[in-house]
Parts: sequence; structure tokens; C-alpha cells
Amino acid sequence: MSLCRRCEVLPLKIEGARDYFLWFPLGHSETKVRRALEEAGVAWREDAETQALVLRA
Repeated sequence: MSLCRRCEVLPLKIEGARDYFLWFPLGHSETKVRRALEEAGVAWREDAETQALVLRA
């Protein structure tokens, strides 16, 4: 296991699928990211409660 000077031990790698929630301060930035994700064929969804873009990895 790798050592970190501040906490001494790094956490174990997260296994399995997980969700990444992305929030953007500007609508313009969010629109550009949505378009880029669609063009790249990356699946995403919008979280109804937070309006965040959610990527599954």
C-alpha cells in the first residue's frame, strides 16, 4: 500500500461501477460538455433532484 505524508495510508481502490456527478457554474459550459459527451458516445443522465450530469463509470 502506498504512503501519504499527511494521512500515512492511501485508501483502497474503489471497485465496481460508480457515478460521477458534474455541476457547472455556467449553462454555457454545461451545454458544451453535454454536446461533447453526445458526440463521443458517452452515456449520461440528468439527476432530477440536483440537475447534475451523471456519468456511470
